[in-house]
Amino acid sequence: LYDELYRLSLKQLIKKLGLDNMKTSEGASNGDSEDPEIASLVEAFDAIKDRITIVSNGDITLKDKDVAGIDFTSDKALVALYGDPRVYEIDPESLYDLFSGKSDIKLVAFDYKNKSKIMSRALPQIDSVFDTAIGGYVFNLIDGNKPDFARLYESLFLRPYPLEDEDLAPKQLDLTAQLFGETEPAESVSLSAAKRLVLNLFVSTRMETLIREKKKEKLLYEIEFPLVVTLDAIERNGMYASSEMLSELHREFSERLSSTEQEIYDLTGETFNIGSPKQLAEVLFEK
Repeated sequence: LYDELYRLSLKQLIKKLGLDNMKTSEGASNGDSEDPEIASLVEAFDAIKDRITIVSNGDITLKDKDVAGIDFTSDKALVALYGDPRVYEIDPESLYDLFSGKSDIKLVAFDYKNKSKIMSRALPQIDSVFDTAIGGYVFNLIDGNKPDFARLYESLFLRPYPLEDEDLAPKQLDLTAQLFGETEPAESVSLSAAKRLVLNLFVSTRMETLIREKKKEKLLYEIEFPLVVTLDAIERNGMYASSEMLSELHREFSERLSSTEQEIYDLTGETFNIGSPKQLAEVLFEK
């Protein structure tokens, strides 16, 4: 039972059944049918997972063609390079200098548009973000209003999510700690985000393969990923709208609506409330 649930990536069900301490049978998760790219990416992440560390206020240099991951905590930005266990924690305002003059960086993120609002303005010269959450929605790997990174990983890799984020989140403080002003260290939250950031870079590699296989290059690389940056700019700055053009469109649509309504009345031989499902049903099916 555990082997089959593991194969289907049903991690939450495994926990509910109390089977999360079990191990798969030999060969159960690495059968002959497993995609070799998935096996390779999983192995590569496992090799650095326990070495992921946060470098605070360290120097990171980006070069053209680099693949860089970015994420945000409540007040810090996290940046990592593909395959590197070091995650740099920097002030969000320092990102502008870091990305300045870099015209060919592949920026990878998860739910970038919503998380990046802690920056005061958009990043310079970044016109597209490889947002794995967007890819997840396009390929129906995740659903709902709030994207689930763990679900995306399990749907894409057909394996249980390899991180234990809940063990890294801050614990509720007891009464004594609250009275004496003690707080949980922020490092646990940052480390949790850092591990997700590094893992997301491997997720993006797998998603690139899926994009090629499903022939979605134009949709994602030319529309969806650039739109992440465009919508972010609109949300930050607003957008210009012509009142004259809007008035003209309103007039045109009103005339077309009136003409269509009159055509419906002529065809049915009576006047009724088209917007009423009850009256419309009577006209269509009873008269």
